[in-house]
Amino acid sequence: MARAAPIRGSLMERRQFPRFRVKFSVTLSFSRGRDAGEGTLANLSAAGAGVVSNKRVSQGDFVSLQIYVPGHEFPIVVQSAAVRWVRGAEFGVEFLKLTDEQRRRLNDLLAAMSEGQTPEGAPQPPPRQPGGKS
Repeated sequence: MARAAPIRGSLMERRQFPRFRVKFSVTLSFSRGRDAGEGTLANLSAAGAGVVSNKRVSQGDFVSLQIYVPGHEFPIVVQSAAVRWVRGAEFGVEFLKLTDEQRRRLNDLLAAMSEGQTPEGAPQPPPRQPGGKS
């Protein structure tokens, strides 16, 4: 994973929390008996995430997420999230309900990423210099 850096731009100016580009597997579960689905988290913050999935969702749907972070034994579980926007196979969710333990795990992950650490907790290697030794 490349050095974790907050996403910048006009949307970021409206956000309350830094958002990081990620590529984590995620399992989606829906209320009302709909089949579960899978996808990839494209970005993550303390308040929500961007998801890419072939599972059809609509703005206003509620979903629970199991976020599989490389190097973590167990997924981070978001008990309830609201779909806030949909663009094709991409959609954004706002986290509504996490247990205190899951919130702590999410915050610890984001803090490590803001310090440039991989999800496994190992520091990122320095960038290679052109013509330099690795």
